[in-house]
Amino acid sequence: RSEIKARGNFDLDVTKLTISTRGLGLTGFHASSLLNSESDVQVEMADLYNLLVIVSIGDRKDDLLRLGGGLEKIGQNHLRRRDRSIEVIFPPIGAPLHLPPREAYFAPYRYLDLKDAAGEISSDIVTIYPPGIPLLVPGEEVRREVADYLEIMGNRGARVDGLRDGST
Repeated sequence: RSEIKARGNFDLDVTKLTISTRGLGLTGFHASSLLNSESDVQVEMADLYNLLVIVSIGDRKDDLLRLGGGLEKIGQNHLRRRDRSIEVIFPPIGAPLHLPPREAYFAPYRYLDLKDAAGEISSDIVTIYPPGIPLLVPGEEVRREVADYLEIMGNRGARVDGLRDGST
């Protein structure tokens, strides 16, 4: 904690535990699912590379022991994998806006498969949660890179909001 404070006007929230899954060869989404199904542990949130656990006054010692046991089991089962890397991918940015968002939102629309949506205009907000930052907003052109990114993240277990069964 003193190291963090020494870097400037920062502090460490000791109630939040960030756990990286990068070296295991599985996503944070997958690790979260394993913890939930095999150890009855619910994490606060997961992303491609991490889990976030909040430890509070409401947690008991056996809750933390269950978390530790679940993490140990995941580590033992996945450290033996040959390929433990997960490719780092960044979301594409900078698509052209063809209509004002309000106009696009209220315009007639149709659902398309992501693979067929490139070049079309989005009628709704599409985000990956977490973090919940829009990758598409109404009126924005759906670029091939965005459609591919959404498909990759969905296949890796991310929660993609704004799509209907892989359609936009």
